[in-house]
Amino acid sequence: MVSDPLLVEGIKRYVQYKVTGELVKEPIYRRFSDFYSLREKLVERWPGLYIPNLPPKLTMGNLEKKVIEMRTRVINDFCHKISKFDFILDSDELQIFLIRCNDVSKAISNLPKLNYEEILARYKKIFSDVVQKIEEENCELEKYVKKINDAIPFMKKMLLNLKGFKKSIISTEENKEKEINYYYDLMNVFINFEKHTLMEYVNNDKDKLVFSNPANKETFQKISDIKEQFKNPFTELASWIDDDILDFNAMLFSLESIINLNELLDKLNSRLTAIEDEIIKYKSNEYNYLTLWIKWKTVDGILFDLRQEEKTTRNTIRALNSIISIASKITLDNLEIFKVEKLQRYHKHIKKFAEVQKANGDIINKLWSYISNDPKLKDKDKDVIE
Repeated sequence: MVSDPLLVEGIKRYVQYKVTGELVKEPIYRRFSDFYSLREKLVERWPGLYIPNLPPKLTMGNLEKKVIEMRTRVINDFCHKISKFDFILDSDELQIFLIRCNDVSKAISNLPKLNYEEILARYKKIFSDVVQKIEEENCELEKYVKKINDAIPFMKKMLLNLKGFKKSIISTEENKEKEINYYYDLMNVFINFEKHTLMEYVNNDKDKLVFSNPANKETFQKISDIKEQFKNPFTELASWIDDDILDFNAMLFSLESIINLNELLDKLNSRLTAIEDEIIKYKSNEYNYLTLWIKWKTVDGILFDLRQEEKTTRNTIRALNSIISIASKITLDNLEIFKVEKLQRYHKHIKKFAEVQKANGDIINKLWSYISNDPKLKDKDKDVIE
C-alpha cells in the first residue's frame, strides 16, 4: 500500500511516498521516479510480457496537490497489479527496489542488461509450466505471432475510444462541478435579494424573511454542510478512464514488443543466411583480395570471425524463438484475463457512479426540505407581511 505523501524540503524539493505491505517488514519511502525506474527495468529485462503502467514523469508541476493525489492513486494501483505476478514478486528488480539505500533508482538502473540467452534461462525457470503447455500444444511460432498481430488493432481501437470517452467525461465533469457550486451560490443570491430588496417590504424585520432570518441560522449552516457532502461522480469516472488508458497502453506495448522481437528474429535469420554465404565464398576462395586488405586479416582470420558470429547468431535465434513463444503464450492468456477484468471494473465504476448520483439526489432533497419546512412557507396563500 502506498500512502502519506510527504514533501521533502532541501536544495531540490520532492515528494516521497510511504510503502507498506507484506513484502516490507517496516515502512519504506520511495519517490515516484523510483517506481518509474522499477517499471522501466522490468520492461527491459522481461521483454514481451505485460508490465503494469505508470504515467510519464513530469518536468514541472510534480509538487501540485492534484498531481500528488493522482500519483498516490496510480502508484497504489501499480503496486496492486504487480502483486498479481509471481515473476515480478520474485524478481531481482523488485528486491532491489525494496532494499534500504540512498539512491534506489540508481541501484535499479545498475542492474546489468541481459542477453537473450540469459532472458530465456529466466523464462524457462520461472515459466516452466508455460513451456510445457507450448510443447503439448505444439503451436508454431507463426501462429502465435498471427494472434498477437490480430490483437493489436483491437487494442488501438479501444485506446482511441477511451480517449474520446475521456474527452466527453472531462467536459461533463466541469459542468457537474458548476452544478454542485450552484446550490451554494444560490443561497447567497437569495440572501442578497432579501437584504437589498425585501428588507424594505418588511420594514427591516428579518424575522419575516427566510434566508436572512436569524432563527434559520442553524438550518442554513446545515445547508452549507450539505454542500460539502456533494461529490462529483464524473471525477471518479475520469480517474477510472485514465487508469484504463494506462493499462491498455501497457498491454499494447507488450503486444508490439513481441512483434518487434519477431522482426529482430527475421533480421537475424537474414544475417545468418548472409554469414553462411560468406563462409562458403571464403572457403571456395571466391573473394576479393581488396577485402582482405581492408579487413587487414587472412582468410583463416575472417573465417574464424564469421564462424564465431554464426555461432552467436544461431544461439540468439534459438533463444529468441523460445522467448517469443513463451511471451506470446503468456501475453495472450493475460489478454483474456485483461478483458474480463476491464468489464468487471466497468461494472464496478458504473455502480459507484449510480450510488453517488443517488446520494447527491438525496442531499438535494434534504436541502430543499429544510427550506420548504419553514413555517412562513407552510401556507402558500398566507400573506408574508402581516
